[in-house]
Amino acid sequence: MEDKFKKLVSENRDEFEIHDSDADAIWKGIDIEMGKVHKLYWWKMAAAILLLMVVSLSVYSGYQSSLLPGEIIEAENYYSSHMTEKLQYIKSHNVEIDPIVFEDLEVLDKEYETLKKDLKDDVDNEEVIQAMMEMHRVKLTMLEQILNEIQDNESDTDNEISI
Repeated sequence: MEDKFKKLVSENRDEFEIHDSDADAIWKGIDIEMGKVHKLYWWKMAAAILLLMVVSLSVYSGYQSSLLPGEIIEAENYYSSHMTEKLQYIKSHNVEIDPIVFEDLEVLDKEYETLKKDLKDDVDNEEVIQAMMEMHRVKLTMLEQILNEIQDNESDTDNEISI
């Protein structure tokens, strides 16, 4: 089948070439079209690189703003360890504590988390940082007051102390 087709094309070659062609003009047209495609290719590459840079910058900026300054993390660790220690001490003594005290502690925790979210929006906001530290101090003071009352009342033989 293929040989018959080749033979047909070879025998009738002159009949297929009804148009005169200028090879230089054809190649010049191809070069012009390739140049357009080539320029379009570079524009697409430039746009893709620019898009990649914008996305990278956006992600990096979001990552940077989500980081808390080292001094805040250090203070948070300090207060957290002290509060955890005091809470464990309070729980280790079978002491009856008014549920309102724990509700107040929870309110302070929620407020602290709100402040922490606010700080992520504006890391350099000194007022928010001070408010966060004050929340820790208040919570620590409350726990220390409870501990002081427990220690004052430990001399009692009755372990049920109402705070």
